[in-house]
Amino acid sequence: MSDVDDAADGERIAQIVLPQAIVCVEHGLQLADEGLLPKTDEARGRLQRLLTACRGMCEISESWPSAAELRKRLSELCDRLEPLARSPGLNELEQLYRRVMGSVDHDIPSYDFVAGRFAVRHWDGMDGCWSDVATDLSGTDALRMWSERTQGGTRQTRFDQIDYVRLFPGDTKMMWDGSPGREMFR
Repeated sequence: MSDVDDAADGERIAQIVLPQAIVCVEHGLQLADEGLLPKTDEARGRLQRLLTACRGMCEISESWPSAAELRKRLSELCDRLEPLARSPGLNELEQLYRRVMGSVDHDIPSYDFVAGRFAVRHWDGMDGCWSDVATDLSGTDALRMWSERTQGGTRQTRFDQIDYVRLFPGDTKMMWDGSPGREMFR
């Protein structure tokens, strides 16, 4: 095959693949607009992989003039989806935690998330006890774990949901009778 044939085949492929990529990204944006896009690290990872693939398609199709409009549209959509694929930073996570957990954890000063150590604990409403999920975490790691376990603060955030997850300052002691295999109670 000649270089001319390869270029023509590439352009035909771009005319098929780029519109499909556009549909995928538009669907992700529609889910986000409707509040249906999961806010977990796993979902963000999938979005990052989609964006990487789409940006790669744009780069590959640079030499195909007939794909210019599709490439431009896909690039614009990727730019809109990009912020949704980023992991939230400390400030965003702290704001989310305070908004969702408000009355429960109002006594944790914001500077503790920067300098403090934390434990992530799960309340088992059926057994009526706390279990450690993770201990001795930085504020950022604790907030990320809380966000992941609560699907971005959308589930397991209140006592009335039977099971819920919350953060405790690292030096918080839970009552435990010392028996092996026993769980700790608040």
